[in-house]
Amino acid sequence: MYYFHEDPKQFTGGNLQITKSPIYKGIPADKSQKIITIEPENNMAVVFGSHVPHTVLPVSSMKDFSKGRFSVNCWIGFR
Repeated sequence: MYYFHEDPKQFTGGNLQITKSPIYKGIPADKSQKIITIEPENNMAVVFGSHVPHTVLPVSSMKDFSKGRFSVNCWIGFR
């Protein structure tokens, strides 16, 4: 996942959360599992396996589209 936005950041939220537990409606099914929270920074990439349970928290931003939080997601697979 590659993040990019204008500096200074003009939005809140959008953090990536990764855990070992399956996630249902944004909440880990096993509440005893640790949640790793990653705050998106401009020009930052996060690489993790597609099997890793994860969620992205809601984003609040200005109405100006260009001031928002953007990301590019890429999946790579082998057959």
